Amino acid sequence: MWVVVSIAVYLAWQISVNEAAWGDFMRDNFLLFTTPGGLMRPWTFLTSAFSHRDPMHLLINLYVMWIFGRPVEMVMGRGTTALLMLLGAFAGSVASWALTLVSGEPIAGLGASAVVQTLAVLFAAAFPQVTLYLLGIVPMPAAVAALLFVGWDVGGVLLNSDDGIGHAAHLGGALVGLLAIPLLWRRIAVLRQAARDSGS
Repeated sequence: MWVVVSIAVYLAWQISVNEAAWGDFMRDNFLLFTTPGGLMRPWTFLTSAFSHRDPMHLLINLYVMWIFGRPVEMVMGRGTTALLMLLGAFAGSVASWALTLVSGEPIAGLGASAVVQTLAVLFAAAFPQVTLYLLGIVPMPAAVAALLFVGWDVGGVLLNSDDGIGHAAHLGGALVGLLAIPLLWRRIAVLRQAARDSGS
């Protein structure tokens, strides 16, 4: 579902390039634009997570979401995983909005990176020893990679990094993943018990 909607929204952004009215509609409804004390459209806290203008941004997010999401879904179930993804998207937007209030600087955000962080944290908690390749080159356990990425985002927020990356949104998504770890571990325990019962 996330893939289909994200692709549809991406195509809508491409159409908006030559249609001024359509461009205004997309910005109003699929871009999280936060200004200190400014009015916001509350639905963009979720719709912006389906929104990508750049094809590489879209492809990378969907690919990494698939890599982490499928194993997490096998453990958590489709419904619970979908709910956590939506919560991760919302938490990422809230974190971006909160940063605006603290920093006094406007933020325009879009993309599913917060959702990716939710899934990455849950994947690392479920399969901490699985080897991931940082930047496709450096091998390390999933748990270490997750900690490095969270640390990078913490640094980005504290240093008020102007690198065009939504570090606060990433941390909001990661927080949802962290809070859901006890539920994940209980589900793993249930699956292991069921496997033992079926083998006895």
